[in-house]
Amino acid sequence: MNNIPPAPERPHKFLFSTNEGHTLCKTILQDRIPYEPHDVQIDGLCKLLDNIDLFAILATGSGKTSFLSMYMLVLLAIQANPCLCPTASFPRNPCMLAVCPTKYLEHQMAEVMEKLGLSALVINADTLQAAKRRGEDLWKKAETEPSLLFLAPEQLISPKFSTLIKADGEFAVRVCAIAVDEAHLLNTWGRSWRKVGFL
Repeated sequence: MNNIPPAPERPHKFLFSTNEGHTLCKTILQDRIPYEPHDVQIDGLCKLLDNIDLFAILATGSGKTSFLSMYMLVLLAIQANPCLCPTASFPRNPCMLAVCPTKYLEHQMAEVMEKLGLSALVINADTLQAAKRRGEDLWKKAETEPSLLFLAPEQLISPKFSTLIKADGEFAVRVCAIAVDEAHLLNTWGRSWRKVGFL
């Protein structure tokens, strides 16, 4: 007779794309954002949290940027209080990499994120030049500091970005998601941008 007790059951991985997941996300967000998210936003957010790619086609001003902020707010809330979702697993000190087609959008989105209490960093030719004048290394800062890193498309093929994203580097293990704002423009950027497909 075998007196060895059975191994305890492993908890099932929590699925955010369920009624329970939607409720959890709404509860987490209710005190963190100044509006009530639309159902389509919660549905997209939960897909992202379940590691399902999302290609959001929504009207201008309908809240596409909220996918980025809500994702990071929920992720950081769960990391701060693992009891909210004990089976969730996210990188430590997570960072979302966001590619924006214009400098204006980069700064506008970073400002929105900072108003919600998220740390954001913009790296483009202008910010790199200004940082150089101040004696600051934005690429070094990107390794450990921001929750969201907004990049100009041309930075994706720069040697500094290649160094930042190297597989064994500190930043690479922080990347929790990659977003491309105005993704329909990728086609108009032409063949030279297809090199960024390694992301």
